[in-house]
Amino acid sequence: MLLSTQTEALGARIGDIEAIRIIAEAGFDAVDFSCFSMEQDDAPLNGAHYRQICRQLRDAAQDHGVCFNQAHAPFAFSWSSPQGEQTAHQRIARSMEIAALLGAPHIVVHPLHHWRYHGREEMVFEKNVAYYQSLVPLCQQLGVKVCVENMWQRDPLRNVIVDDVASRADEFARLLDRIDSPWVIGCLDLGHCGLVGENPADAVRTLGARRLRALHVHDNDLLCDSHQIPYWGKTDWAGVMRALAQIGYEGDFTFEADKFLHAYPTEFLPDVMKFLHDTGRMLIELAHGEPG
Repeated sequence: MLLSTQTEALGARIGDIEAIRIIAEAGFDAVDFSCFSMEQDDAPLNGAHYRQICRQLRDAAQDHGVCFNQAHAPFAFSWSSPQGEQTAHQRIARSMEIAALLGAPHIVVHPLHHWRYHGREEMVFEKNVAYYQSLVPLCQQLGVKVCVENMWQRDPLRNVIVDDVASRADEFARLLDRIDSPWVIGCLDLGHCGLVGENPADAVRTLGARRLRALHVHDNDLLCDSHQIPYWGKTDWAGVMRALAQIGYEGDFTFEADKFLHAYPTEFLPDVMKFLHDTGRMLIELAHGEPG
């Protein structure tokens, strides 16, 4: 089980090359590359020299003794117009190519979830079956698998978090089974589970090792998607690690827990990343110590 963390907060603050160095020196095995800058039109990865940038990133990782185990496609687009939808699809496709260029075996691609979910569950479900199946030819061409992620949305009238695509583990499992492709796998966001009142340990067991191939690991107070370090929220981490051990989980342990970095001055970032690393190692050890 590789221990990795995303580049989002660190890369935005000090640049992706320096982020890779700090992640490696903190002791992580691998890097989850965040393609979120591609949501901006002028992002270098949207330009003509993106392949060169990827070579630089991959060389930096190799120089520091880590690999890219995962990537995350951009997702904050305007889907309300044909032009916005076209832009989203183009940049998601490029991010999949970027994952391949970095040597990442898979990339998280959010479901289509820009519609109101309540009352339209089956329509949204079928749209997502078709969407992920449409990505399979590109996956085969690039040699990169796509990860589906469990989501949430906010009720605009009550301003509370409610269900969205694959919020519930039984629907998540049904979605993956309907897509029915080895090129489309499950990434369970443990923090998202609690936001909709789903026990993440139960979700792990429902998905099982065949469907569950990746994780987003972070904590929250069950009210806000704050992406905090484990034990700073209300997640039952002993229960989650026990569930992972029970199903024989074979994927990696990837943090998406870097929002807490914003509170620290730049000179403390190496120490903070070491703390995140040590927390991950402790949790992985806890899983190994649990009976299967």
